[in-house]
Amino acid sequence: MNDDTINDLKQFISNTVSQQLTQHLDVLTTKIDGFDQKFDNLEKKIDDVDAKTDAILDAVGERFDNHEQRITKLEQAPA
Repeated sequence: MNDDTINDLKQFISNTVSQQLTQHLDVLTTKIDGFDQKFDNLEKKIDDVDAKTDAILDAVGERFDNHEQRITKLEQAPA
């Protein structure tokens, strides 16, 4: 083999490796973007659950306060 053939082989190998790495990087980037989107959707669902939980706790708290006031009135009523 002469120097030109060796240089051609080096260039071919370099280009092939570079092309393969680029293809794998594109696949990984696509998968990461998909995970980002799924993570964003999960975050939104968690926020929705959190908001609904807060609303339920507020409603329960109001009902508890109402019952507490009614019980206090019943306790103070003359027998």
